[in-house]
Amino acid sequence: MRVLLSMIGSGGDVLPFTRLAVALLARGHAVTVQTWRQYHGWFPDGARVVAPGHDVDATALHRAFTEALPLGTPWDQIGRFARTFYGLDRGRAAALAAAAHAREVATGHDLAICDVLDHMGQLGCDAAGVPWFSWASRPAPAPKDVDRPLAPVDEALSAFFSIAGGAPRRVPTFRARGPLGDLVNASPELVLPHPHHPEAHVTGAWLAPETDARLPDAVARFLDEGPALLLSFGTLPDLRGRTA
Repeated sequence: MRVLLSMIGSGGDVLPFTRLAVALLARGHAVTVQTWRQYHGWFPDGARVVAPGHDVDATALHRAFTEALPLGTPWDQIGRFARTFYGLDRGRAAALAAAAHAREVATGHDLAICDVLDHMGQLGCDAAGVPWFSWASRPAPAPKDVDRPLAPVDEALSAFFSIAGGAPRRVPTFRARGPLGDLVNASPELVLPHPHHPEAHVTGAWLAPETDARLPDAVARFLDEGPALLLSFGTLPDLRGRTA
C-alpha cells in the first residue's frame, strides 16, 4: 500500500509520525512523508521525504512561538500560528502554487494520514481523490467551546483555502476531521470517550521500541520509591507562572 504521511507544526506534532513511518516500512508499505525541511532528517531512509509548497524553517517557527505565546488568549495564539503555517500574506499565486504542489504529492497514494494542522495537505488529498485520516494527540474539542472564539480565524483560513483550491472550502482551524476517521495517538487510560467526538479512534501511544538505556541514578531512585506520573508541559504558555 502507498501511504502519505503529511504533517506540520512543532516537534511534538512530527515525532509520532517518525514512529509510524518506521512501522509502516517494516510491514512492507511504501511511505511518502510531507513535512517542513527542518524535520526531514528525523525520518528513516526508506521513506520518500518531500517539503510542502510553503516551507517554514526553524527560525520562522521560533519567531511564531515567541510572538504567539505571550498573547492573552489561545485564539489569538492560533491566529498568529496560522499566518506562519500557511503563508497567509504571500498572495494568490503562492496559495495556488502550494495547493498544486500538495495535489501532486498526494496523487497516486492509496491513503493518507494528515495531522489536524496540515490543512494544505488535507486540501491536496481531497483534490487528488486520496482518502485520509486526521491525526491529533487528543480528541477534538467540543464545538460549543471553540467554534465561536475561533470564528475569525476559521473565516480567514476558509477564504485562503477557497482561493488555493479554486472552490469554496470551509476550514475549521486545527480541527478538521478526516473522511476515514480521526486517529488519536494517546493512551486509552488517559483519553475518555467523548460524546461529541464518537468517531475518534484512540490508538494508544506511538512509541519507539524499548531500549536498554540506563536511567540517571537520581531518577531511578525516585521511581523505585513508588508510583509516579510524568507531566510534560510542551509549548504551554506560562502566562501566569503556572508551569513554574
